[in-house]
Amino acid sequence: MNRNGWIGVGAVVVLAAAVWMISSSRADKPVEVTTSPPRVGDITSTFSAEAYVKTRSVELAPRIIARVTKIFVKEGESVSFGDQIAELYDADLYASYAQAKADYTVAEAKVNQAEDAVELTRLQVSAVVNQAEAIVASSQARYNLVMAGARPEEIAKANDEVDRAKAALDAAESAYHRSQRLYDSGAVSKAKLEHDEMAFKTARAIHQLALDTVELLEAGPTEQDEAAAMAEVEAAIAALETAETGRGEIKLREDDVELAKAMLATAQSQVDLARIRLQDADIKAPFSGVIGHLHLQVGDTASPQQPIASFVEQDGMEIEAEIGDQDMAKITVGQIVEITSASHPGQVFSGTVLRIADEAVQKPNTLIRTRIVRATIDPDQDLKGLLRSGMEVTIKGTGLAAERVLTIPSDALVTEDAKQYVWLLKDGRAVKREIEIGSYTFELTEVTHGLSEDETLILSPKESLEDGIAVVESGS
Repeated sequence: MNRNGWIGVGAVVVLAAAVWMISSSRADKPVEVTTSPPRVGDITSTFSAEAYVKTRSVELAPRIIARVTKIFVKEGESVSFGDQIAELYDADLYASYAQAKADYTVAEAKVNQAEDAVELTRLQVSAVVNQAEAIVASSQARYNLVMAGARPEEIAKANDEVDRAKAALDAAESAYHRSQRLYDSGAVSKAKLEHDEMAFKTARAIHQLALDTVELLEAGPTEQDEAAAMAEVEAAIAALETAETGRGEIKLREDDVELAKAMLATAQSQVDLARIRLQDADIKAPFSGVIGHLHLQVGDTASPQQPIASFVEQDGMEIEAEIGDQDMAKITVGQIVEITSASHPGQVFSGTVLRIADEAVQKPNTLIRTRIVRATIDPDQDLKGLLRSGMEVTIKGTGLAAERVLTIPSDALVTEDAKQYVWLLKDGRAVKREIEIGSYTFELTEVTHGLSEDETLILSPKESLEDGIAVVESGS
């Protein structure tokens, strides 16, 4: 080997010795590291998404075809529920309403007439039955006297009956004549007059029977008298039976009343229907809102197919956003969110999550799955017309991604081959350990497996660490 060769070998030997000395020196000196223990706590995370303003809007159209006679609002004007928007006119509507009311009046009069007829028939039948019963009783009493023969006390009793019958007759006659005068002056009904007339005739018949009975008793009965008395009893009973059949007439009159009431109810429904159709001519706000565009003017014809104006709800404005599944854990119903619009920089509106769709929907041509989230804009804010239906906005919020979990600083993670690792300080040495993670943010990461709360994490410098290398905590 020549001189140059030996010089090269010597240089290599010297370099190797130097490297060994440096390595030995580093191995003897522990690496200074910063550490932190894992902590149990909550992980909160923010989310944001593009969204659109949604409001309820309707076209104000009548249920009828009619001419516009008045418009009470202007475009952009705010109105409250029930405020009148426009007035329509249709001659047929007013004519139908007037006819329905007239038909109702006629039907009501027929009910009154039918009820009066029932009352009159009831009084007439009652009077006839009472008269027939009284005649039956008198004829039976007379027959008994005829068959028993007359005794002085019976004759005296019969005379007393004549006196009572005469007093009843006088009273009935007086009442009848009084009713005649009152009826002529319009003070009592015809039913009252006929009732008193029937009572007068009944009292007169009973009085005559009483007189005949006295005469018969004083003269003494004959075979002819006995037969006549029996015939009177039989005729009175037959008359009572005939009078009783009059009660069926009362039922017929009551049926007439029910029929008249049914017709009255039909007439009332026609009045109600005509009134509703007439009310259709008054176009009113179905809820509080803002008049959009007036489609018609006074003199134009409105119809169900030709609305008068567009109308947008003023309250209850909602925001609709599509939130990716990865952010759904951060969102709950009732959560407060911020709403901003590029059209109004610096203006922040407050909203509340109202509902979250039950199912996620995959967006076309992507692997992303989203859910529809709706939030209401807090009604106590003065929007001043800044947010309108269809406007694009941004919705932001902060949610609880994980609660009471073991967390580490996210920058303590080491990712290799899609696996997650951390460096731990164990007995003065750096130990590399694989872990499993859950929820994470830029600041914190949830550890679900591979780490306990009483261990010590190495935060830095991770790049200069090797498994088993000596380390020492900074400042110790």
